[in-house]
Amino acid sequence: MTEIMKDMKKPYLVISGENAWSKPSSGEIFAAVPHDNKAMHVIPEASHFDMYDLEPFVSETSQYIIPFFEKNL
Repeated sequence: MTEIMKDMKKPYLVISGENAWSKPSSGEIFAAVPHDNKAMHVIPEASHFDMYDLEPFVSETSQYIIPFFEKNL
């Protein structure tokens, strides 16, 4: 999966839960993006599925998503 990211040119945002099963691969893919217009945030105590619809995790992700989109869209 990380091989496909070597040509990534678009802004890239990763938000992962601290306890998410997907966190290790999210970190690997993030590290493979070759440019600096990227951000990764880990939400403390959240699991993968907590991030979908549970508070306070959804509100916390918005604090990162909204500014990233405002900057890059």
